[in-house]
Amino acid sequence: MARNDEITALKEQVAALTAKVSALEAHLAPKPPPEADLQIVPLEGQTLYSGRPLKARQGFLMPSEKELDQLCSLVRKRYPRLNSLQGLINPNDPIDSELVDFKGDIRVGEYLRQMRLSFIALSYLRRTPAPDYKRYISHWQEEAEIILGTMDRRSETLRFAPFACAVIMHGDILYTSLYLDGQPLSLGLDKWTGTEAKDGWKRVLSHGVLEPVGPVSFAPGRHDQSQVRITQGI
Repeated sequence: MARNDEITALKEQVAALTAKVSALEAHLAPKPPPEADLQIVPLEGQTLYSGRPLKARQGFLMPSEKELDQLCSLVRKRYPRLNSLQGLINPNDPIDSELVDFKGDIRVGEYLRQMRLSFIALSYLRRTPAPDYKRYISHWQEEAEIILGTMDRRSETLRFAPFACAVIMHGDILYTSLYLDGQPLSLGLDKWTGTEAKDGWKRVLSHGVLEPVGPVSFAPGRHDQSQVRITQGI
């Protein structure tokens, strides 16, 4: 009888220890981040939310925020007429939450946001040894919007000035002369063939903006001839 009682007591201790070990293992196991944390995307010093993170193509070396600002400044200094705010925020456009606290002209914040979105999207397109004269920059704006759409940013409409700025910031995309007087722009890009984007932007920081390769040839397309200057923020 005493032995049975001893066996019963030992079984109870084993069960108690097993429950304690299970509780400790559950407590120490890494917990998945909250859903909101999985969706947070840092961009332009603000917080954006989307179903998938906004990130550059795997294998592409993304510049830091400071380097992005430096690249943007270098390109706008070379092409002052890319300092354009026209069309970025219309009177009836909804104001994105990440811009409501922007100090100064809210369109400057939108310019910077679109520049960063464009820069990320362009990392997925391949570089060619000559501009594609059959397609103007508007074609590649639309391709970039499609790429952003795969990251649940389907409502984006990229404007000419911040997109062209991002193109030249990359430092490895050939482009035709940036006249901005009715002449469209052709770019050395392709979806399927060519060289993958890597770190051409480093050349811009070290040696300056890549110069155009010549005048554009005629091809049908649209072109935003914005000429309003950015006067605050960048």
